Amino acid sequence: MGALIAVLSAVLPLLALTPQAHAPGSVLNTRELRCRGHDPAVCISSAYEARRPQLERVAVLLSRRMEGAGPTHYLLTEDSRHTCQDGDGRGVLAAAVTGLVVAAAFSPDHVWRVGAVGAVALAAVPLVAGDAEGGLRRLGTGLLGLVWLGGLAVLAPLGTLGLALFAAVSIADVVAYFAGQRLGGPRLSPLSPAKRWSGTLCGAAAGLAVLALLSAWSWPAAAAVAVGGPAGDLVESLVKRGAGVKDSGRWLAGAGGLLDRIDSLVGALVVLIVLG
Repeated sequence: MGALIAVLSAVLPLLALTPQAHAPGSVLNTRELRCRGHDPAVCISSAYEARRPQLERVAVLLSRRMEGAGPTHYLLTEDSRHTCQDGDGRGVLAAAVTGLVVAAAFSPDHVWRVGAVGAVALAAVPLVAGDAEGGLRRLGTGLLGLVWLGGLAVLAPLGTLGLALFAAVSIADVVAYFAGQRLGGPRLSPLSPAKRWSGTLCGAAAGLAVLALLSAWSWPAAAAVAVGGPAGDLVESLVKRGAGVKDSGRWLAGAGGLLDRIDSLVGALVVLIVLG
């Protein structure tokens, strides 16, 4: 998986820069002439249009490799009503997430810079396309995908704290489920009607106890488990409802999908990044 990510990070820039021949009189050929006339917007748009098929294939490969279907596929490959029109933003999102993972693995000090570049690139896509109707939604979905899918990139540099966090949110998830079923009470959110406040509070207490037992207690880690974990779960429920699916993917479909197993961890990692 690490080798695949490294290869993708090298291939994506090459796809965007390698020259291609185009038939005389074609739309792209005309745009290239305008690009030579120093029209930056047309130049960037032409570059994306020329490499759109390759970027879409890479985005689909990355999404399937990470999850297989469901919300991850929705964030990376859904049509223009939900993400970025004509594949432009899908390729940019795949490149941005790949860059985050590679930076976290090989150069952790540059993760924030790579993330900022990815966010700016995602924001540029609807601006360059001039999408007045769906640009805001495209931008929001792209940034959500960058934060969510890229959140796991910070797990490796955390070392033993990352393992403790993973154990804490996993046990908190299990306790929250069974306690909520047993105790009942008010619902946590309309996004996930099966979740109860009683289960969430019991799960948070169990997760904090695990942190203490593993000597990994700190206020940022505690907030990550108690707040970030349930928030990550609700974010995934939100995306599943937006995608119109019940399970997050084909892997472990009977248990909600593979992404259901790590959604709380991603939420906890995001909170830990902010507070850490």
